[in-house]
Order: sequence, then structure tokens, then C-alpha cells
Amino acid sequence: MASCAENEGGAESSWKEDLVLAEHRDRERMLREAERRHELLLGEVSDGVWEWDARTGTLSCNDRLLEILGLRREGGFAPSSFEGLVELVHPEDRGRLLGVRRAMTSGALPEEHERPAGEEVRLRHRTGAYRPCALRLGAQRDEGGEVLGAVGVVVDLAERREAEEALRRSAERLRTGVGNVPIVLFALDRDGVYTLSEGAGLGDLGLEPGEVLGRSIFEVYRDSPRVLEGVRRALSGEAFSTTTEVSGLILQTWYSPLRSGDGEVTGVAGVCTDITERKRAEERIHFQARLLDAVGQAVVAIDLDGRITYWNRSAETLYGWSAAEALGRLAKEVLVAEEQAAVAEEIYEGLKSGGEWSGEFRVRRRDGSTFPALVTDTPVHDERGNLIGTIGIAADISRRKATEEALRESEERFRAQYKGIPIPTSSWRESGDGGFVLVDYNDAAHDLTRGRISGLVGRGVGDVFPGEPEMLEWFSRCAGEQRSLTREFWLEMSTTGQERYFVGTVAFVPPDLVMLHMDDVTERKLAELQTRRFVSLVENSHEFVAIADLEGRVTFVNEAGRRMVGLDDAQLGRTRFEDCLVPEEAGLAAEIWSAVMRDGFWSGELRLRHLKTGEPIPVLNESFAINDPETGRAINVATVSRDIAERKRSEEELRHQAFHDSLTGLPNRHLFLDRLQHALDRAARRRDLVAVLFLDLDNFKVVNDSLGHDAGDKLLTILAERLSACLRPEDTAARFGGDEFAVLLEDVKGTADAIEVARRIAAALRATAVVAEHEVFAEASIGITLGGAEGDSPEGLLRQADVAMYEAKRKGKANYEVFASHMDVHALERLKLEADLRRAIERGEFRVHYQPKLALDGFERRPEAEPPLLPPRIVGMEALVRWEHPEDGLIPPARFVPLAEETGLIVPMGRWVLEEACRRAVEWQALRPSEPPLTMSVNLSARQFEDPGLVEDVARILRETGLDPRHLTVEITESVSMKDARSAVGTLRELKSLGVCLAIDDFGTGYSSLAYLHRFPADFLKIDRSFVGGLGEGPEEKGLVPGVVGLAHTLGMKAIAEGVETAEQLARLREMGCDLAQGFYFSRPLPGEAIPALLSEYASGPRA
Repeated sequence: MASCAENEGGAESSWKEDLVLAEHRDRERMLREAERRHELLLGEVSDGVWEWDARTGTLSCNDRLLEILGLRREGGFAPSSFEGLVELVHPEDRGRLLGVRRAMTSGALPEEHERPAGEEVRLRHRTGAYRPCALRLGAQRDEGGEVLGAVGVVVDLAERREAEEALRRSAERLRTGVGNVPIVLFALDRDGVYTLSEGAGLGDLGLEPGEVLGRSIFEVYRDSPRVLEGVRRALSGEAFSTTTEVSGLILQTWYSPLRSGDGEVTGVAGVCTDITERKRAEERIHFQARLLDAVGQAVVAIDLDGRITYWNRSAETLYGWSAAEALGRLAKEVLVAEEQAAVAEEIYEGLKSGGEWSGEFRVRRRDGSTFPALVTDTPVHDERGNLIGTIGIAADISRRKATEEALRESEERFRAQYKGIPIPTSSWRESGDGGFVLVDYNDAAHDLTRGRISGLVGRGVGDVFPGEPEMLEWFSRCAGEQRSLTREFWLEMSTTGQERYFVGTVAFVPPDLVMLHMDDVTERKLAELQTRRFVSLVENSHEFVAIADLEGRVTFVNEAGRRMVGLDDAQLGRTRFEDCLVPEEAGLAAEIWSAVMRDGFWSGELRLRHLKTGEPIPVLNESFAINDPETGRAINVATVSRDIAERKRSEEELRHQAFHDSLTGLPNRHLFLDRLQHALDRAARRRDLVAVLFLDLDNFKVVNDSLGHDAGDKLLTILAERLSACLRPEDTAARFGGDEFAVLLEDVKGTADAIEVARRIAAALRATAVVAEHEVFAEASIGITLGGAEGDSPEGLLRQADVAMYEAKRKGKANYEVFASHMDVHALERLKLEADLRRAIERGEFRVHYQPKLALDGFERRPEAEPPLLPPRIVGMEALVRWEHPEDGLIPPARFVPLAEETGLIVPMGRWVLEEACRRAVEWQALRPSEPPLTMSVNLSARQFEDPGLVEDVARILRETGLDPRHLTVEITESVSMKDARSAVGTLRELKSLGVCLAIDDFGTGYSSLAYLHRFPADFLKIDRSFVGGLGEGPEEKGLVPGVVGLAHTLGMKAIAEGVETAEQLARLREMGCDLAQGFYFSRPLPGEAIPALLSEYASGPRA
């Protein structure tokens, strides 16, 4: 038994444990479900919610709170602690939350912190702005009352205030609008209590705005059962309208149920309108309509809904509907035929706008038939001016329409009589206001206006003929005098914008019609005007205008023509056209007449003559036939001649200017080539020769530069006259521009003839010419070539003469050369060299080589078997340009420098050499920091020296390369410096102002003026290599070099000897006191890369 009891006890214990576990699991499940519902609830609420767990210190919030704060959960932006939440609160509003935090920490949360009403705080939005919010706090406690945490609800007051403000503005607008309209707008809650009562109609009911608010409508209108019935029906969900009489007023009220979002009726909205005046007006209408029953016209009243409210006995008779059948029905269903529905609707809309309508309208009877009626519809208003309906009066006009139809048929027959008339015709009827309206028109009038007249029927004269006030006056006179009137007038056609000329006739047709016929005679009028204009044009023309018969006898001449040829009236008819021509062209008249008879026209130049003086008059003549308009055959000849004497003179002058040099008057290149071509043609036929001489003045630029361009032009004029005087009449001298001339000699026997002329020309040009009070001597280089064989061309011969001229210049100028075939080869080589030279600058093919300059002090004389002791240092370098041709290798300066000088390429080339040399000088000075700076010498050509930008270029290059100006020596040749000594002094002084040194190169090879030489601010005088090379060969050379050295020292300059090649020359120079020397004895010109080694070699000491 005991064991059984124990088993039973154990079973009971096990059963209880299972029960406890089951209950525990159920609680956990319920707890999880509650938490899930809690989360769902937090996600659905429209306010922000946060929960703070005091045990873990964590804080959670729903999505709405994050939305209010503009935050997101991703990235850790949501507040996760109580402190994080406090940070979002405005510092001035944090006291409440901080109090809650302290209370939680102390374990007690006072009751005042759990007020549900909440208070306003400012929370910081993600943008930094603070938003007004309402914060309600509550505590979370366990079963024992211990505080576990806090929960807060945040309401966004910004959105609510914006909504409240919008609602306030909307209510204000509604109140303002309703307050000005004679209605009552009201709203009731589900108990019938007024929540809104507005509108100007309240005054008519003896109420003030807001007087019934809060009161029940069942109390206010307990004696008005129809009002209460409407409210109850609306509260039951039915929209309802009723008419009631309250306080002596007839009111129409609309009741409409108000519903919540789920469709539940929450109240009633209503609009009450005072229709007392409208009802009284309807009663008056009915009374007035009864008065109209005795009249044989149908009277129908219609309310604003389009329903019939009155129907008199005449309407019953006319339409076939009884009043009982018609009243209350829609008028459009009773009266309006289906095809008239749209018109009726348009009329009704106009009536509702307050306008009246009167006119014909086809209405329907009960049996479906229709008839024409004359209808007048009038809007009806109450005493306040409000539209309350319309009243229409209609009369059957079937008989009148039948009469009108008969009249129409009569008019159709009348129109048929003039429809086919080819003259535009229209009929007009008096309109009763003194005007006339268009009634009809025929096909010709339709065609004249291109159909526009069809849209003008029924319109007045001013509409059909705008801008023609005389038309109405004309019509009125016709109708008033009842007779036909005719007038001519221009009329602008609106369809084309063109003016047409008409002969118009208006005729009166009893009883009230005016017929208008318009005959278009524009062509005839234009012909008349053209004839008048032609006559006026001819008489006022400054040209010779004449008309002659087919025999050539002149029958008409205008005033200008009479003055031109000296013809008077007595001679008309007796003078023939050929008599008016110069005798040598008299036969041309027959040709002109023949061409006119054949082609109808002749044009060309001829010469008239003055019949009294015989003076010829060149004219441009146009002659044409005047034809009979009916037969088309010529009946006269008109001839028009324009005096072109002035034009001929201008053309001749222009022709001369086009083919002659404006300065000398000699033929220019174009005329020379033309004459040369003709000479070649003649030579080919006669089998003889022509010679072409090409002349270029030597040193003409010196005259221009020294004496000015006016002096240069004067010299060219003198030389052109001398050149022409050396030639035969059949020969040609031409100027090609600048200082270039060409000569064409025809019928020459050979080269000797051409050479003789060339010598004669050279002698003539060498003669002294006085220009600008100066005696000037001119010389020329002359190229000669002969031609005449088949295949010779003017351009070819001219090119050969040009090549020969350059050969003469190359051989020393002031000379002549006869072209030989080998010169073409030289010329082609020169052209190729020039082209390669231009490309060389672009491709960087030039190189700079450098030759050292050494001081001659410090030498010791050694036995002749041994070389002299070289100085211990090099004091400078001279930059020398070289051309490394990609095909021809290194080209010497003598070949390309003169060509570069001539083409002007020497300027950019020299600029590059100067930049490169200065850059190298700075580089090599850095290699010898303890020694005196190395100087650099650069040569300037004549073209460079004349360049206006020279000084600026030198200053810029010194600035950019950093070379001290004192270490740069600019060298110019003696001939360049003396070419224009006055100008040279100015340029040298500008260069000297930069701080550079100056040297006169190749001294002794030119002609120097000591008067100018001592004024040159030069530092060095360079002795030409030709003098240095002659040292030791004779006493003359020995005396010349010391003289130059002494001159240099006298002028305060240092002497530099160039071209030193032997020890003997070096020794002699030292003995003469020469300061510096350069030449192959020391070193050949070397590329820049080799100079550092050369400097090192000389720096190491004397060389054996």
C-alpha cells in the first residue's frame, strides 16, 4: 500500500511539474506574441515612440520617431541610449528628461513624471533645425511596482500646426465666401448638435453667426417637422432636399450625411437657400401667363432645371400637349426636335447668362411633326437679380414662311436672268438704316472675288467695299434719284492685294433693289497710263530717243535728242537716221533696220554726229520695232541712244591704269607680257628674233633709306625717261615695280644688237641725277635673253632674263650677262637652296661652331724651330653659324648666308644663333668660376642691323639666358656701319646702352669715314684676315696692320687680328702691339660639345 501511495504521490508530483512547465511555455508563447503585437503596434502608430530599459541602458524607437528626426537606422544614426536621446533635445528643454534619468537612477519615479498630458519640447532634426514636439512620459514597472524603464511618445507639432493653420485658413476662406452669399451653411454632429452655422442668410432668419452653435436642431426647429425629417433622413445615410416655410420665408434645404473613413455617418452637412423671391416670381409668371392665355401665342415657363412650370392654353393648341402632360417635364423632351437639340442647348446657355434670344426655331408637336415658329425667350430674375427661370413665347409662322418661299422662288427666277451675264453683277437691298446689304451676285462676281463674296451675303456696303466710303454715297444717290449712275474707280482686291480699275453702273430696281455692274477695264487703263508714262519718260529722258518709219525717215525726236544731234522741227520727216551717224558709219543704219525687221531688236555701240558741227558722239544704241497691235507687223522703228563719251574716257583711263605703271607711266608687267606675246607671234611669222632685257637697279635701297621714298620715286621717274630715250619707237620699256625694269627689243639680228642696247642703257643710267638737292649715281645689273623660236613663251623669256640678271649681280653688279643654258641649272640650284634654307630653320638643321679668341700679352719669343708659348687662358669665343644639310652635309656659310641675307631669313637665323651663343657662354663661364668670365662674340649681318626689333631682341635674349651684357660682343662689318653712318651711330648707341661691347669687323676692306668712325661707340676694331695673311710678304702689308692697330688705340679701342695661321704672323702681331688674335693657328671653329675640352687644355698651361 505504501508503495502504491508513493507511486501515486510520485505521479501526482510529475503531473504537477508537467502542468507547471506547460503553463510556463504558454506564458512564454503569450509573451512573445505580446512582444510581436507590441512591435507591430509601434510600427503602425502615427506618433514617435521610444522605450528605455533601465536595466540594460538601451533605448529603442519606432520608424515614425526616426522620420520626425530625419534619421535612418542604417549607419548607426538612430539614438540607442538615453543620453543619445537627450543630445537631440534643445539644451533649454532637457530638464524633464534629465529629471527622469535621475529618478530612475535613484530607484524612484515620482508621479509628476508620469503625466499623460505631456509638454512641448524642441527636438533637433538631421538638418540641424529644431522641430516643436509634444513629449509624454510614462514608467514601466514590474508586478511589485519597481521601475523597469520609461516609455515616451513624441508628437510632431510642426505637421499638426501646419495642418491646423491650413484648416484655419480654409475655414476663414469658407467663412468669408459664405458670409457674402445669401445662404446658410450648417453642420451637425450625430446628435443633431450644431457645429457650424455660417452665411449671410442667417440674418433673414433672425439669427446671428454662432448663435445656435452647441444647440440641437431638434430643439431649435421642433415646430418644423419637414426640417426634422430631413435631418433624420440624412443621419440615416440618405441625401435629401426639401422646401419649407420658416418665419414667413420659403427655404430650400439640402441635407447630406457626413461619413467617417470607414463609412459610418458622423453628422450632417446642409445648405439652406432662401427661395422666397423666386417662388413669388414664379407665381407672378403664372399670373402673367394666364393673362396671355387669351392671346393666340404659346407661353411656356421653364425653371433652372429645364422643367416646364407653366403651359398656357395656346401652348396646348400649338404643341398638342395638355398642361397636365407638359408640366414638370423637361422642355427639351417636349418641344425640341432631335436635329435642333444642339441649337436649343446653345440658346438655353445664353439665357442662363442673362441674355435674351429671339428668332426662328423649328419646334416639335406631340405627333412628332415639326413647324417653324417665331420664338422669343426671356430670362426671369427675382427682386435680387437672381435668375430663377425663363419664359418663352412662340407663334406659328408656317404661312409667312410659305409666302417667303414663294418670294424666294420669284427671286430665283430673277437671279437666273443675270447669273450668266459675263459682267460681275450684284444686287443690294436697302437695310432701313440708310445702308444697303448684299442680297445676291452672279457667277462673274463670284469669279472676280475668288468666291469671297459668297461669305458676304447679308453684309453692308462698308463690309464688301472696306475703305470705299464713296460706294455708299453712290448707292444712296441711285436709290434716292431712282436712276442709273456710272463712275470709274480703282478698287483693291482683298483676295490678291492688287488694285483693279472698274467702270461701274448702279441701277435702281423697284421697290428697293439696287443692281451693281462692274466692268473690269484694268488692262485698258494700264495701257493708257503706260502710254502717258512712256511719253513723259521719253520727253524727260536725257537720252536720244527717236521714232522713224520703215524707210528710215525720222518722224519724232525728244528734246534731249534734238540737242544731241542739233535737229529742229523743220527737219523732221526729211532727215533720215543714217544722216545722224558719222559718215564712216552711215551704212550701219541699213544693218540696224534689217536686224530690227528680222529679229525685232538691235543693240550695239555707234557714233552719232551733230548735224551742224559734225562733232562725233559715241553712244550705246538700242533699236526695236513698234508693231501694230492688231496685225503684229512692224510699222515704225524706235531707237534709243545713250551718250557714253564720259564712260569711254573712263574706260580708256582705267585701261591705261590697268596696263601702265602709275609712277613712271611705263607699261606694266601685264602689258609687257602681252606685247611680248605679239612680238613672238610676229617673229615666228617673219623668222626673226626678239630680245628681252631685265634690269635691276644696284643699291637703290640706299637712296630710299637715306633720302626718303619721295626722292626714290623721283629717281625712278628720271631713269624711266632715260630708259625710254634709249629705245626705238617699236621697242617697249616697262616697270615691274620697285627698282625692276624690262625692255622688249623687236626685230634684232642677234646678241650683239641686244648688248649694244644694254650698254647704251647702262651709260644713260650712270649719268648724274640731282634728287632732293643731292647728286645721285645709278647703276643697274642687266640680264639679256633672245627668243623667237617656236615654243618660246613670254614667261619663259622673262625668267631667263631674270636669271641672267642675277648672274650679273653675282659677278659684281653694274654689269650685263647674256643668258646661257647653264644659268638655268644655277638658278634651279639657287631655288632649291632657298627652299632647303627655309625648311632648315623649321627643322633645326643649323649648328653653331665656336672659335677661341686669345690675348697676345704674356708670349715669350722662342727659337723658330719651336712654336711660341701660348697664353695660359682663352678670353672669348666667336659664334659662327654652320648648316648641317641632311643630304649635302655641312654647307659653308659663303653658300647660304648671302641667300639668307637676300631672302630675309637671316633675321630669324641670327636671332637663334644669338640665343644659342649666349646660353653656351653662361654654361662655359660656370666651368671656370675662378677665372675671368669668358666673353662671346656674335656677328650681325646688314639685314639684321636694319631690323627695327634688333635692340629689343638682344635685350630679351640677355634677360632670358642670364648672360651679363658686358660679356657679349656684337660685331658688324665696316661696310654695314658706313652704309648709313648716321643711322648706324643711333643703332650702335642703343645697343651700347644695354651694356654690350661692340666690334667693327673686317676693318680695312671697305670705305670708312674717320669723321664717323670716331663717333661709333665701338670697343674693338677687327683687322681683316686678308691683311693678316700678308704679314711678312712685303713692306706695304707690314705698314698697313700697324696703322690699323695704332688707329684702334688712338680711338680707345682694342685691336683684334683674325685669320692667324702661323707663328710668324703671331709674332709680328705681338710686336705691333695687337691686343687679341684668333685663327687656325690656335683652333679651327669647333662644335659646342668640344669647347669644354679646349678650355681645359688651355687652362692646363703652355702647349708645345
